[in-house]
Amino acid sequence: RLLWLAIPIRRCPAGTRTATPPARKLPDIHLDIVLVVFCGGAIGTAIRYAFAQIPAAGSFHTGTFVANMLACFCYAGLTAYLAGSSRFDTRAKELTSRGLGMGVCGGLSTMSTLALEGFTAIRDGQVAAALPIYW
Repeated sequence: RLLWLAIPIRRCPAGTRTATPPARKLPDIHLDIVLVVFCGGAIGTAIRYAFAQIPAAGSFHTGTFVANMLACFCYAGLTAYLAGSSRFDTRAKELTSRGLGMGVCGGLSTMSTLALEGFTAIRDGQVAAALPIYW
C-alpha cells in the first residue's frame, strides 16, 4: 500500500486516475573516467601486494596496516592539495582525484582484508594482535 502511494498519480481528462511509473534515466558513463580509475586501481593494488610481502609481527599483519594508513594519508593530502590548488582546471582536478584518489588509494587500501585479518586473529585467540586494527 505504501509503495502504491509513492507512485505519482496522473489525472485523466475523464476524471479517472491512473498510476504512471517514474521515468528512469541511466547515468552517463564516461569511459575516460573508467579508464583512469581502472589504471589507478591496478597500480594501487600492485603496491598493496608489495606491502603484503612485509612479514607479519606475530598475527598482526604489518603490511596491510601500513598500506591502509598510507592510503588514508595520501588521499587526505591529495584532497587538501587539489581543493586549494589553482594550478589545475576543473577537468584535470577531476581526473587526478579519480585516478590517484579513487584508483590508487582505493586499490592500496583494503578494509576487507584488514577486517578479515582482525577477525581471524580474534578467532585464533590473539585479541591483543587484533586491537591495533580497530582503534
